[in-house]
Amino acid sequence: PEVDRQGFGKWDRAGSTADRQRAGCADQQREPAQGFGGQRDGRRQPAAPLTDGPPDVGSIHHGKVQTIKPFGIFVAIEGYRRHVLVHHTQVSEEVVLTRSDEDDLKVKALEYAATPGQQVWVKVLEVSFDQSGAGFKVHGSMRVVDQQDGHDLDPTGQLAAGRGLGGGGSRLSDEPPEVGTRHRAEVKRIEAYGVFVALQGYRKYGLVHASQVANYLEFSAEDSEADRKKALSELVEVGQDVWVKVVEVTEDDKGRGPKVGCSMKLVDQTDGTDLDPQNLRYRPRGDGGGEGHGRSKAPIGAGAGEVKGGAIDWGYLATRPDAFGSA
Repeated sequence: PEVDRQGFGKWDRAGSTADRQRAGCADQQREPAQGFGGQRDGRRQPAAPLTDGPPDVGSIHHGKVQTIKPFGIFVAIEGYRRHVLVHHTQVSEEVVLTRSDEDDLKVKALEYAATPGQQVWVKVLEVSFDQSGAGFKVHGSMRVVDQQDGHDLDPTGQLAAGRGLGGGGSRLSDEPPEVGTRHRAEVKRIEAYGVFVALQGYRKYGLVHASQVANYLEFSAEDSEADRKKALSELVEVGQDVWVKVVEVTEDDKGRGPKVGCSMKLVDQTDGTDLDPQNLRYRPRGDGGGEGHGRSKAPIGAGAGEVKGGAIDWGYLATRPDAFGSA
């Protein structure tokens, strides 16, 4: 029977797409893939040099599935050293995962669409650079490309924007996001005091304080830094995409630009719905009115969570155990 999955599982006279891909594809067996090497006349051909820079946003590439994680698939594209992360929302129309799904079930579902070593087509949606500008990550989509011939099924970017990552390609804003707005973000670093996230479209990282990660996550003043970090790492992992709400923007007294405070527990992690539309469940750490962007001049506990003299300054939170994990 014919199964239409935008290139996945379509049958024709030559057999299924999946069968041809798992067999290595006849055309690719005859010609070595650039960057992967190959064989001709029984002799191994040297691989072409790999490019260290990122591919162009919107470009389509042939690649090979390298690893599969609960949050997505890493694909090595021909000619480039950096792998592309295809978030699970961008793999296939038939792959629909939720936060409550077990990790092993997520991996099995993704393996149903693509297995390690399989040849796939990927469209580059976004290239995100870190704060130093030296490193970068490449996000892509398989679901917007016909897996038989690499044809672009989403030239306008609307299909990709409808699930998970957007079309991308725009410059990152140096201005902070507005308080009360919700954003898709990527977990960049996990510390004992919270989770640093990169908000899509913004250069400045946001900090999700430990008390704003989940309603059921509670700490006491006696918990060690190692215990706090371990507990946070069990909820999120580096590279994971999450939904956040901007709850506070304050000035950095060291002149490094505004600090962006975010919350995960005030946003439904499945679809980004605001769980606190009236903004009643978050109390800012400062008590001033502030100037511009809703920032306060000298908020109480603004340095909470910063490392000073080799120790973490918990500010006013150190004497308020009820502040940790409070709803």
